[in-house]
Amino acid sequence: PFRVAEHLARLSQSLELTGLEPRVTMVELEAALQRVVAHNTARLEAHVDVGVIIFVTAGPNSTYVGQAAAREAGCTVVIHTFPLQTAAWAGWYDAGVGLRTSPVPALPTSIVDRRVKSRSRMGWHQAQRAVATIEPAAVAILLDEDGTLTETAAANLVLRRGAEIARPPQGRVLEGVSLGMTLE
Repeated sequence: PFRVAEHLARLSQSLELTGLEPRVTMVELEAALQRVVAHNTARLEAHVDVGVIIFVTAGPNSTYVGQAAAREAGCTVVIHTFPLQTAAWAGWYDAGVGLRTSPVPALPTSIVDRRVKSRSRMGWHQAQRAVATIEPAAVAILLDEDGTLTETAAANLVLRRGAEIARPPQGRVLEGVSLGMTLE
C-alpha cells in the first residue's frame, strides 16, 4: 500500500479532530490493512492495482440500538479494497480533463474542518451534478465562500504554469497524501 504511514497519520488527525476513539491502535490498524490487502489482491488477476479505504464511523445509532448499546459498541472501523478503474481516467492523460467551477460551494469549515478526511460525498456530488448541467464532461472544482479554489470531488488541485506551482492555501483543503508527494 502507498504511503501507509502518511495515510494513518492523517486518519489519526481526523479521529482526534472529530473526537472519534476507535478501540484499535494505529499499529493494529496497519496490520489489519496489510491482511485485507493481501487477502483481497490474492484473488485478483496479476498486475491489477487496487485502492484501499479505511473509514471509522461513530458506530451504531443510539436511536436504533439504545444509548447503552451504542456506547458499548463504540466506533465502527471498516477496511475494504476495490480494483482501481484506471481505464476511466486513461483518456485524461492524452487529452486532459475539462474543469469547471461549480455554483455549489465547498462545505464551510464550520461544518467540516478541512483537515478531516471525510467519506461523505454529498457536497461533491451536488457540485458535480451542477457542473454536469453546464458542461457534462467537466470535473467540478469547488470554491470557498470567498471564491478561493479548493479541490475537486476526487482530488487536490495543483496548478502549474511554467516553473510556477500554485495550490490552495494550507488549511483551506485536506492536505492529501498525493498532494504531499506531488509537492515533493
